[in-house]
Amino acid sequence: FADAFYAWLKAVVDEACRERRNPYHLQPTHAGHISQVGLNNGPWHARVIGLAKSYTKHLDTVTQIEHDREVIGAVSITWSIIRSVMPREVLEHVDDCLERYGLPRLATRNVAPGIYFPVNL
Repeated sequence: FADAFYAWLKAVVDEACRERRNPYHLQPTHAGHISQVGLNNGPWHARVIGLAKSYTKHLDTVTQIEHDREVIGAVSITWSIIRSVMPREVLEHVDDCLERYGLPRLATRNVAPGIYFPVNL
């Protein structure tokens, strides 16, 4: 199971790196890739918090939804692992802030918060 899970997670991350915006100009000496998904603050000259339009390739809506759900699945599992080891006080603070500011949980422009996500192993 672990090998299949790792292969799925790696495939989701690799696909996100190929298809999503990489704001490399923010850290030009960084060798990695920053894939933008979910909430962002908008362009530097017009700060507006909203759900990012992060695809660099023209993909049909069905494909975007499928890829977004896979990313949400990967992030959800990662967040669950973090929650299993993070101090309760920290988690309560994060949850309170999300609630107070009305921030959606794990959403994209194509997938509303609370929608299921697949893990295809």
